[in-house]
Amino acid sequence: MTGVLTASLALSIAIAVFGYSLYLGWREKLFHNKAWYLLSGGGLLACAGLICSASLTWPGDNLLTVVGIVAFSAGALWWFHESLSLRKTYLQLREAHMFLDARVREHTKELKSTQEKLVQSAQLASLGQMSAGLAHEINQPLGIIQLNTELTRRMLDDKQIDRAMVSKLQQESQTQCRRIIKIVRHLRAFSRDGELSPRDHHDMNGMVAEAFVLFSEELRINGIEAHKDLAEDLPLAVCNQVQVVQVLTNLISNARDAVENEKHKRIDVRTFFQGNFVCVEVEDNGCGIPRDVLSRIYDPFFTTKEVGKGTGLGMSISYGIIQEHGGDLKVKTREGEGTCFTVLLPAVKSQLDELSSLDKLTEVGI
Repeated sequence: MTGVLTASLALSIAIAVFGYSLYLGWREKLFHNKAWYLLSGGGLLACAGLICSASLTWPGDNLLTVVGIVAFSAGALWWFHESLSLRKTYLQLREAHMFLDARVREHTKELKSTQEKLVQSAQLASLGQMSAGLAHEINQPLGIIQLNTELTRRMLDDKQIDRAMVSKLQQESQTQCRRIIKIVRHLRAFSRDGELSPRDHHDMNGMVAEAFVLFSEELRINGIEAHKDLAEDLPLAVCNQVQVVQVLTNLISNARDAVENEKHKRIDVRTFFQGNFVCVEVEDNGCGIPRDVLSRIYDPFFTTKEVGKGTGLGMSISYGIIQEHGGDLKVKTREGEGTCFTVLLPAVKSQLDELSSLDKLTEVGI
């Protein structure tokens, strides 16, 4: 009996001291591991329960009963203190989370706004770089209209009106007016904010034709051969038309600059579909991209062009646009031989399924 009382007393004192140390805030000194800390707190209550059970076994031992009550109270106090501490920590973490979440949303909004401004700046910069070519694109039809008007005026002055000739001149002038209207429309579409145009199903061949509207006369004047190999029965691409035309315009512009010093200047554009993607390749026979800068061509503000000839934003923004569409922009190049950029855009799934069914029917000879 004496041994039991002695052991119980020693255990009770140890538990009481342990509980009091927790109450005083010494837990960091006693425990470096949170798991052991929690287990020890649970052990405190368990031991207190054992002492209380012992006091019931020996009801005459008042000291054991008192020690059990003290130990149990210390354990309960520890749990109460820990509960308040955990709740305080939880509230602090929740407040910090709400603050950080608000900051993240704010910074995301700022980055989105900055990106849109960069896209707009790149568009305007591209228009500035194309200004000479655009002047030729518009001046040529204006020259034809002016000539037709002068011929008509002379016939009126000579009072020798050839109705068939006047009709022909009028039709030709109308054709040139429509050409100018088309160029202006493409300029307006190119310069406006692409975010305002939702994604839809668009013909890749049509977008290639739109991109070339702004270059055809300039390429002709500079002696650059432009060859287009456009696949028939292409599935439509799921995309923002304005943004994709901007990407193609940038690639054609870069190809034009790359062949500037070549004796035989050539740009090839091909469309095809591969897997689940509609693809377009823009290839030139220019100087190629040096290996040491190839990994940086999509970096913002990086350019190999002379000062004033490039912003360093075109390729970076083009890559970002295609990535946002769920596609890819790949490059193959050899120094001294040329460069080929490939744009991959997701195709309309229903049309891919139809093409796949037709291929299977062809394979079985139906």
